[in-house]
Amino acid sequence: MFDVLRKLFARRPPARPAPPTSDSLSSSSVEPDSPPQSVAQLRRTLRDIGHPEFPFLDRDHSPASRVPCTDFTPFIIDRLQSGDLSSISELMRGILAGNPGLGVGPEWIDSIITEVARADFGGYVTFGTPRGEVELKALFILAGKDGGGREFWIAESGKPHLFSLALSCQRPVWQASMEALQRKANTFIRQMRREAPFWEEYPLFSPRCFAVEPLPELPAIDVIRGLSLASRMHLLHFAGSRVSGSLLRTATYRMRNLGVNPERTVSELGREGLFVPSDSDEGLLDVWSKDDLMQACAKVGAEYRKSWRKDKLLAALREKAPEFVLEAREREGLVTLSLQAGPELRAVADYSTRLEDAFKLLCFV
Repeated sequence: MFDVLRKLFARRPPARPAPPTSDSLSSSSVEPDSPPQSVAQLRRTLRDIGHPEFPFLDRDHSPASRVPCTDFTPFIIDRLQSGDLSSISELMRGILAGNPGLGVGPEWIDSIITEVARADFGGYVTFGTPRGEVELKALFILAGKDGGGREFWIAESGKPHLFSLALSCQRPVWQASMEALQRKANTFIRQMRREAPFWEEYPLFSPRCFAVEPLPELPAIDVIRGLSLASRMHLLHFAGSRVSGSLLRTATYRMRNLGVNPERTVSELGREGLFVPSDSDEGLLDVWSKDDLMQACAKVGAEYRKSWRKDKLLAALREKAPEFVLEAREREGLVTLSLQAGPELRAVADYSTRLEDAFKLLCFV
């Protein structure tokens, strides 16, 4: 199915140079099964992906934003398992190169790397596979590029939620010691309530947040576990928020900020048979702005009014030029979760949401 979508995507002027083909990545892929062994090898895989001046950063975002050009967690995981913190430091300093911090160099990231690598997350949560804890550490190291204390991550709608999406398939089991993190987090919130109005409405953590009923074994869990962390985030974000739409365009800025490169994740997800081409054009309402729809109506000669809502503009477009709408649906790569995978993926996405507060508590380890 995605072979068809890739051909359809190719009809559009690309927003960036096309990513390397699977053949060109076969010996130096950043996929989890064969990550590069050195930063120099990693850099060579990014020639056609990264920023021309800052190769580890995304070319479509300002280097000051520190948005990675791809998912670097496979490399970080491999280097953590090898005890090679210096290579992780070299990578992370490269990610900070466009914005190391006002009046400082990028060396400050080294202490975060060392701290996370040594942290005893296993005293608070265990995972269904040994890889779970090192995946968590890789995410914490990458997220550390934004600076500041981890405790402030609980106020973000991004990081802990994405951690949960990426790691729910590892079937976390929360230990009794999580109560200590709950008390620590609540002490922090009470203190912040005295210092900033924002925290006045922030709720305290309940023990129920880490007493989540475990998810039954589902075939989808094994499929998700075999994906890269970036693809897990992209997949479960899609499954938790919609049934159909443009997979390529559903990667949010927060996801991009943790290394989700949608062109790569779409390619990886397409190999799993989790999606089918959508037979509905409703997804265009998410993809196109009102101005886009009015311009399309003008292009095909469909009558419309500027006061119309997007759904009415789409209806006018559909009535006047159904073939144009069909081609647009294909061009935008609209997909639907498959009947077989959809229910299980939505169940895992819902489970991930219920785990978010427990992952917030891990910010206090």
